[in-house]
Amino acid sequence: MSIDYAELYPSFKYDRPKDGVLRITFDAPGLNAVDIDAHREIGEIWLTIDKDPDVQVAILQGAGKGFSAGGSFDLIDGMINDYAMRTKVMREARETPGVKKLFVASGIRMDLARRSPKYMRDLTRHHVGGHLKVAPEHTDHGVLARMRKPGTDDFEKFARTFNAESKKAGKKQYIVPYFIASHPGSDIDAMIDLAVFLKRNGYRPDQVQDFIPAPFDVATAMYYTGIDPFTKKKVFAARNLRDRKLQRALMQFFKPENYVEGRKALLEAGRGDLIGEGCDALIPSRPPREAIRRRRREADEEKKKRSRKQSRHDAESGYRPGRKSTR
Repeated sequence: MSIDYAELYPSFKYDRPKDGVLRITFDAPGLNAVDIDAHREIGEIWLTIDKDPDVQVAILQGAGKGFSAGGSFDLIDGMINDYAMRTKVMREARETPGVKKLFVASGIRMDLARRSPKYMRDLTRHHVGGHLKVAPEHTDHGVLARMRKPGTDDFEKFARTFNAESKKAGKKQYIVPYFIASHPGSDIDAMIDLAVFLKRNGYRPDQVQDFIPAPFDVATAMYYTGIDPFTKKKVFAARNLRDRKLQRALMQFFKPENYVEGRKALLEAGRGDLIGEGCDALIPSRPPREAIRRRRREADEEKKKRSRKQSRHDAESGYRPGRKSTR
């Protein structure tokens, strides 16, 4: 007896163009967008086809001009606002035949995710490939407000929940936080507070993102005008290269090559208490060898640059017959 696919999986249309061939057609509004029922059915239908002796070939196609736009707006809104639905979709995806692993590498809304224990449990047990990238971006409340980001508390609570659930799952998994330097509103004092936070929590960001003005961005307006358009108050913007280098060095204070810039920033901000050998210090009182070697290389390069410049000047200032000034 032939299986009635239309009854079992009503989200799609079916026909049999030839013996042994089953054609499945996406035919839905919004360029064949998939709702929550279709998402579930497309994962289950292959188990039925695999057991159906009358089907040797299955063809999947979309009606009209396109194949499928992916998830419908209702499905996407549900996944954003309802973590029970998101957990369900993730479970269906990882249980799809042929799917061995399904990892979430980034894009987590920490302030919402930590409020769903089941989502955090499923995420840590099934969907993290060792490292999960998250974006707290800063620790200063003023900078975060201008970014329209939640406070640092959400990141810290998310990290505690993530570590606890990873431990329960018997997995060694780590959070890789993403921070940004030189964002409008972020001055040296704000970056020092961020560096202290990183030191206390054992984070060592290997890569640092410098703020880059982008078109149609509120932060870009703040960067060029020095004014917050919402409050009409002045905003510090690190526009020159020196300020940006100091902020970058503070975020990576643990790198020996950043010692000179980091020390300079701390002293200018009156935070010499963070220089020393204590556990709260960001950098040691004596420069590491790598910092000394780098300083010497930079001095040698500067000396060579001045020498080349002087040589060009001497060549241009000598007597040259035929030059206009000699006529």
